[in-house]
Amino acid sequence: MSQIKSKPPLSKSFKALGKQCRITVENILDKGEDPLQVAINELHRIEEKFCKYKNNSLITKINRRAGLNHSTSLDEEARSLIRFVDAMHKKSNGGFDPTINSLSGKIDGKESEIDLRTTPSKNLSLVGWENLTIDDAGAKLILTGASIELNSCISAYALDCIRRKLVTLGVEHALIEINGSATAIGKQSDGSNWLVGLRHSAGAGGGINRIKLDGQSLVVCGKIEKNSSVGEERFSGAIDPYSGNFVPGMLICAVKALTALEAYSAAKLCWVQPEKDGLSLLESLELPFFAINRSLNCYGGLSSI
Repeated sequence: MSQIKSKPPLSKSFKALGKQCRITVENILDKGEDPLQVAINELHRIEEKFCKYKNNSLITKINRRAGLNHSTSLDEEARSLIRFVDAMHKKSNGGFDPTINSLSGKIDGKESEIDLRTTPSKNLSLVGWENLTIDDAGAKLILTGASIELNSCISAYALDCIRRKLVTLGVEHALIEINGSATAIGKQSDGSNWLVGLRHSAGAGGGINRIKLDGQSLVVCGKIEKNSSVGEERFSGAIDPYSGNFVPGMLICAVKALTALEAYSAAKLCWVQPEKDGLSLLESLELPFFAINRSLNCYGGLSSI
C-alpha cells in the first residue's frame, strides 16, 4: 500500500488581544476552508467584540455609557461569558473583580495597566462588580467613571473557541498559544507531544520546564519577570478590590485542565487570593498546577524541571 505523505504544518505568529499569539495546525486534508485562517478570524472576532481597547467592542460601549442609565444589549454569547465571570466573582468572595481596572482612570484607548510602583487607592469607590447591572435590556454600569475589563478571561475564552472551530473542521493536530497560555488538539501528527514552557526564574539563565499539553489546556496568570516591590516585599500586582492594596499572593499560578476556561478559573482565583488561601484552592481542585510564591519558592506537580 502506498503511504500518504503528510503535509507540512501551517503556522503563524501574530499579535491579537494585545498579546503575542501563535497558531500551528498540522496534517490538514483539503476540505475547502483554510483552518489556519479560520482560527485567526475567530481570534480577531473575539478581540473586536470583547476587548476593552477596541473602539466598538461591547466592553467599550458599556464603559462609555457608565453612569448614563443606558443599557448595552447583550447576545447569548455575551451573557454566557458574564455569567462565567459572575460565578468567579462569587467563588472568590469578591476577590476577582473585573471593575478593578477603574483604578487606572482610563476608559478608552490602548490596553492600560495600573501602576504597580505605588499602592493604588484613587477611585476605589468606582470598584465593585455590583456596579454592573444585567437585565433583559442588557448591561450597564451605574457609576460614571467605572469600567470593566475582561481581557485576561477573553484570552482563555478565545483558546476554547478556536479549539472548537478547528475540531469542527476535522483538525486532529493543533496548538493554539496566547501569551504563554495554550490549548492543544491531540498530539503532533508524528505522535510526539505538544510542549509548552513554564519559566521558574527571571533572566537568560532562568530555569524552564516543558509541559506536555496533548489534548489539554494550560493557563498562566502572572509573570516572574514582572512583579512589584514595596519595601522588601514582592507582589504580583493583584489588587484587593475592597482596600486597594496589593494582595500578598502567589506571583505566578499556572493550571492545566481540559478546557482553557477551567484552567483560567483555577489559576486566576488562586492569583487574586492571599498565598495560603490560593494554594489551598489549587490543592483542593486536584488539577495539575504550578505556582511561585513571593519568596520565589515553587509548588505543584508542574514545577519540576
